[in-house]
Amino acid sequence: MGKFGRHIQHCIDSAATTNEDKPYIVPYQSHSSQIRSGDLTRTSFLSLWNELHSFASSSYTQSFRSIWTDIVNDIYHHDDNDDDDDDDRIDEKVASHPSNALAIFVQRHGEERSNEVLRRLRLVHKYVSLNFDSLRKLIRKFDKDQKKTNNNSTDDNDGGVVSTKLLPILFASTLASGKQILESNMKLIRRVLHSLHTHPNSTPSPSISPLDNQSYTPSVVRLRAEEISWFRSSVSRLPDASLANIVAHRGFHACPPDPDDGSVRPVENTLSSFEYAWTAGIQLCECDVGLTKVRDLEPTHLTHL
Repeated sequence: MGKFGRHIQHCIDSAATTNEDKPYIVPYQSHSSQIRSGDLTRTSFLSLWNELHSFASSSYTQSFRSIWTDIVNDIYHHDDNDDDDDDDRIDEKVASHPSNALAIFVQRHGEERSNEVLRRLRLVHKYVSLNFDSLRKLIRKFDKDQKKTNNNSTDDNDGGVVSTKLLPILFASTLASGKQILESNMKLIRRVLHSLHTHPNSTPSPSISPLDNQSYTPSVVRLRAEEISWFRSSVSRLPDASLANIVAHRGFHACPPDPDDGSVRPVENTLSSFEYAWTAGIQLCECDVGLTKVRDLEPTHLTHL
């Protein structure tokens, strides 16, 4: 049994011992063995794969819908506000976009409930990723095995290769898009939680914009150009022997008194701050990595996330 097969089997065994709703996990190892032993023709594999894909897609939809059912119900059954006009505005926001609903949920229910939703989203993401990879690997394994044995079936008009038939189905499926949606939902929850910690009296917007309007003003652009020019000029004057021993602390980034102001220099611990250093000739960059309360690794030196 290969590493991936052992990993899948471990996940199946672990899921069987939980008291939560049992997710569907593609039985990769058993079907991989069928392919390896030559038990599947092209027609039977296509039928089997479509059935597995249907089960995996349905399981994802049901699990994700269950989470959203609880989120929306919790929002509408929250009775802290007696202002009907405000309730109408909330209703309009919730109905307008999922990100608005998530932001409102986090603001209303706080860290404990939000972390529980994060935990459920991570679990769904884990099984969606496993099923996506299992289905993809089964396709490649079948084609590879057929090519190796030179025993392609010709019972279909487009030949023995199943990748051209099944990969487009997989890549356009809810499993592929679901991974991105789940990641976006989790990222938004973390961002709103972080905003509530750092600015408890503010109302964070669910939208994410990398640059504000000030970032495009001529004065800011000029300052950025001057900073980059100064930095590269400074680095160019260093001897090569020294460059090999210099480490850019969190990259080339904004400094006090405004360490979070990325309008002139990039924010520390970001890919932009590292790329500025690398392209100037600095070979090494130092990166802080912290473990958040929801057990995710983040490039930050902060300890209160």
